[in-house]
Amino acid sequence: MRTFLSIAIVALAGCSISSRSSVLPASTPDSAHVRAPYVYIAGYDVNGKGTYGQVSVYAPLATTPLRVLKRGIPYPVRMAFDASHTLYVLNRMGGRYGEGVIDVIPPGATSPSRVFSQPQGYGAAYDLAFDKPGNLYVANTQPNAGNVAVYAAGTLKLLRTITKGVNYPVRLALDSSDNLYVSNYEAPSVTVYASGSTKVLRTIRFSFAKQQQPYGLAFDAAGNLYVCNHPPSNNVSGSVLEYKAGTATLLRTITNGINAPADLLFDASGYLYVLNFGTVASPGSVSEYAPRSGTAAVSVCCALTRAMAVDSSSRLYVLVYTGSYSPGSLSVFAPHSAKVERTFTSGILSEPLALALSGV
Repeated sequence: MRTFLSIAIVALAGCSISSRSSVLPASTPDSAHVRAPYVYIAGYDVNGKGTYGQVSVYAPLATTPLRVLKRGIPYPVRMAFDASHTLYVLNRMGGRYGEGVIDVIPPGATSPSRVFSQPQGYGAAYDLAFDKPGNLYVANTQPNAGNVAVYAAGTLKLLRTITKGVNYPVRLALDSSDNLYVSNYEAPSVTVYASGSTKVLRTIRFSFAKQQQPYGLAFDAAGNLYVCNHPPSNNVSGSVLEYKAGTATLLRTITNGINAPADLLFDASGYLYVLNFGTVASPGSVSEYAPRSGTAAVSVCCALTRAMAVDSSSRLYVLVYTGSYSPGSLSVFAPHSAKVERTFTSGILSEPLALALSGV
């Protein structure tokens, strides 16, 4: 199974930021009076002309970068903001051991205030997330079956390492009680850990025989867990599974508009967005569902979707890879619509990998 994952992840790495940081809190129901966010786009230059990774930062409504950060950013695959709007960039390469580094970038900075290497042997990281106190969780697929490393807020001191139940972790999410959920691609399963614990509290099992492998995770307003079933076959469409809050009880399965789903998130109004990687038979897309609906109301974009985010006005941002050496692009869609409001190309490298929004 790792052979397929290594191929698929080239197209899926950085598809979306964690569910908590993907959606900016709504400040008013009138979207015309909501301030547009700053946009952060991370990527890598596959041309290899001396530029490796970078993060481009765009002021609200701008389509050319306000600033570009390059120092200490070798291969960015995921990004997330903490409560102070400090940006954390997860890199799969670089560092003392060549296994990846974490860049810490304060608001408005033009370079990282800290470039942090994980302990030796940890690496091939796939995702990051924060709990309410601000502790950082990192999903690593090395060593052995991988682990989830937990670092103290602000200091990045290693607090604990979770290995029980972990098997090639690719996505992380924390619920309202700071229970940790881990998508294990190799197992396949979603394992749950009580806040502060390294012991498995609950396991939701998937089946290779049924073409099931978990990927993206998100919670709705009721605390129900949604899981992308990203099947191991390039010819199987997959599904999104909803589980009752705090249990392993399956409530429903969404298949309409689903096409090898990789990530998902909710906006402030309860609309569900699913990023589909696509199959051999049909291209990728982002499908949007009204609250509690299992039928896609809107489907937008693009053969090679890489990442998505939603702002407080429910505008959808979709990062796209061109499939060549030319720059990628970012399209912004009107709320609950397939209408493109603006498109970014300036400042986007040939391998766009991660996307994040911030109020500052």
